[in-house]
Amino acid sequence: MERSNDLIQENIEDKFLGTYLIEAGIITVARLNEAIRQQEKNPRLRLGEILVSRGWVEQKEINHFTDLIIALAGQNLRDRHQEKSRYSFFHAYDSERKEKTSVSDVQVYRHLSLPIFYTSPKQVSQILLIIIIFLAIASVLTESAILFLNLSTSNGYTGRMFVLDAEANIPTLYSALTLSFCALLLAIISYIKRAEDTFYTGWKFLSGLFLFLALDEFCSIHETFIIPLRKAFNTSGFLHFAWVIPATILLIIFLLSFLKFIKALPQKTRTLFILAGATYVSGALGMELVSGYYASIHGEETVAYSILTVVEELLEMLGIVVFISALLSYIKRNVGEIRFCIRFSDNQ
Repeated sequence: MERSNDLIQENIEDKFLGTYLIEAGIITVARLNEAIRQQEKNPRLRLGEILVSRGWVEQKEINHFTDLIIALAGQNLRDRHQEKSRYSFFHAYDSERKEKTSVSDVQVYRHLSLPIFYTSPKQVSQILLIIIIFLAIASVLTESAILFLNLSTSNGYTGRMFVLDAEANIPTLYSALTLSFCALLLAIISYIKRAEDTFYTGWKFLSGLFLFLALDEFCSIHETFIIPLRKAFNTSGFLHFAWVIPATILLIIFLLSFLKFIKALPQKTRTLFILAGATYVSGALGMELVSGYYASIHGEETVAYSILTVVEELLEMLGIVVFISALLSYIKRNVGEIRFCIRFSDNQ
């Protein structure tokens, strides 16, 4: 026990994060020492991140004691400086610094106070659903005008600006942005999980995958393969849009590769992931097969085909909303909040 206490004293000063957690009975000295050793091997990781990744401490407890340390540091500053300032102060932890400082000797920086935005997975989902409803109504009205009023679309994409099945328009931009948002959330989770070797690469791969999907949605990359594949395999009927052939093969490979990853997710997250994936794939591939079969027989300039494409796009959009909600809920349970900081170095 004496050696353990000496090791703690070498790594943290009195009343620092580890000491608070021990005094509160949340962790033991042995676990703190083990976390410190891991931090020494990988200085990029913060002590709190290691403790959370090992399952010894909950993120909300780390946030609580971190806020307490910051509050004490702020009180110490107010005692030193009586003059008022329009700048606020915060505690910046330097992960590359080997020597830990006490709360009274904490590094302090000035930063301009900016508004804090509070949201929740439910609020984000509601906003996205409102946007989807608006886009769906606008698409139906636009397509109705094109089909029944013989509205000219000779002005290029202007006449189909709100058509869900058209390319390079507002619905396309919306889908690309939401897919990019998924990529960002997945990147954040992969950053959080970087202390865990098991599924860190899985989150990172998903982030890259959704970034590609966003690019494909915006640039319609998959559309360029339809005619070449149709000619190569002489497809028709359900395979009228022949890009579904390689897409289905890649989907099967993906599911087999990520089976363990999906099983390891928390139950609620896993359920939402499966629901989101099933909804998205039923639109992107399922309805594409159905609409392809209809288009090969009746053509694409019909009311029925327009309805099929609207359903297809709506399923894709709804699947992404469910997935975003799942990711935000996962981040909320594991992190609690996300803070972004831009620090300018005086040395450069």
